[in-house]
Amino acid sequence: MKSELGTLMQLGYVVKDIEATMRELIDVFGIGPFLCVDDIAMVGAEHRGVTLDTHLKVAFSYMGTAQIEVIQPLDDQPTVYQEFLSSGRSGLHHLGFWPEDFDRAYDKLTTAGYRPALHMRMDPLPANYYFDPPDGGTVMVELSHATPGKAEHYRVLREFVADWDGNNPIRHYRTRDDLAADIGAPALTATRL
Repeated sequence: MKSELGTLMQLGYVVKDIEATMRELIDVFGIGPFLCVDDIAMVGAEHRGVTLDTHLKVAFSYMGTAQIEVIQPLDDQPTVYQEFLSSGRSGLHHLGFWPEDFDRAYDKLTTAGYRPALHMRMDPLPANYYFDPPDGGTVMVELSHATPGKAEHYRVLREFVADWDGNNPIRHYRTRDDLAADIGAPALTATRL
C-alpha cells in the first residue's frame, strides 16, 4: 500500500505476553514463523525529550509484504510501549512507513497534528520516529528511513518467512545478530542519538 507517507511496511503490536500473542497469530491467522529476539537493547532513545536505554523482546513475521512486529517491554522504562500497556491496551500499536522523502512525510504528519514521541537510530539510521496521533487517536505512526542495509535485512527476512513449511513456528534468538546470521541477512545495530 502506497501513500504520501511511503509504503506501509509494518503492523506493530505491543503486548504483555509475546509468547501467547505469537501462538494466537500462528494458530488463528496462520501467520508465521515468528523470529523472536529475546532481548533488543534500545540504546540512547529519546522518549518525550528524555534519553533512555530500554530492553524489548521483539518478534517478526510477515503477512504478504507487511511485516508483523510484536513487542513486549522487558523493563519499566517510560516508552511509548509502556504507556500503551499502562493505559490498559494491548494489540495494534503502530503503523510503520518507509517514506521515500522522509522530511516531506515528517512535515505531513506534524502539519496534520501528529507529534513526535520517540526518536531512535538503527542501522545507523539518521532518524526513526514514533508519532502520537492527534485528538486522542489510538494508533501511532512510525516513520523510518529505508537505508540499503535495512532494506536488504528485511528483504531476506521476508523471503525466509515466505518459504516457511509450517515447522518450527517460533524461533528464538538471543540477539539481532544471531537472527541475522541464522537467516543470512545483514546485521542491524542500534546506535546512540
